[in-house]
Amino acid sequence: MRTIGVCALGLLAVPAASWGQVINPANGHTYQLTPAATTWAGAQAAAAGAGGYLATFTTPSEWQWAMANVPFEGQFAVWLGGRDGGTGSWAWASGEPFTFAVWFGVPPVGPAERFVGLTTDGSERGSWFGASATGPLRGLIEIGAACYANCDGSSGAPVLNVADFTCFLQRYAAGDFYANCDGSTEGPVLNVSDFTCFLQKYAAGCSVP
Repeated sequence: MRTIGVCALGLLAVPAASWGQVINPANGHTYQLTPAATTWAGAQAAAAGAGGYLATFTTPSEWQWAMANVPFEGQFAVWLGGRDGGTGSWAWASGEPFTFAVWFGVPPVGPAERFVGLTTDGSERGSWFGASATGPLRGLIEIGAACYANCDGSSGAPVLNVADFTCFLQRYAAGDFYANCDGSTEGPVLNVSDFTCFLQKYAAGCSVP
């Protein structure tokens, strides 16, 4: 795999309200670490509880910005939102396509390497690796600028409409991580509570267009 060097971008982090948070001005997303080291599932649950998901990088610019601006607080490595469900096909917890990767060496394979970690210190800083789900590591949380209930990502008026219900049902049926609205980690992860959660978030509306 072609190596992509870590470099600082011209975009600087925008300070957020809470200590330890930074906002990427390019996408408006907030980034922060989970409060404690835990399993991948535990980190994903903490991210959902904060209103986000474990970080997703789909372009070199997103990854480069994070390496230049996120305060990793002395951690050697953190969880990202990628995982391999056992089929050899990697996916992001956010539901975005897994089209970009910075593996250290060849892509990981095997049951002990199905969850993505990001090296944040040392000579391998910036590279990704596969690990077992147990960790423990702190997770990098990403909180999107748009509200959760806007499932189809529309920007028209009204932003929330029947298409968002259809979108949620389709993603639930597909087993998409997005549909785990309540952030549960016990099986079955997708259940009726996720419908209740989605309805509550829909009723709350969107705070941003």
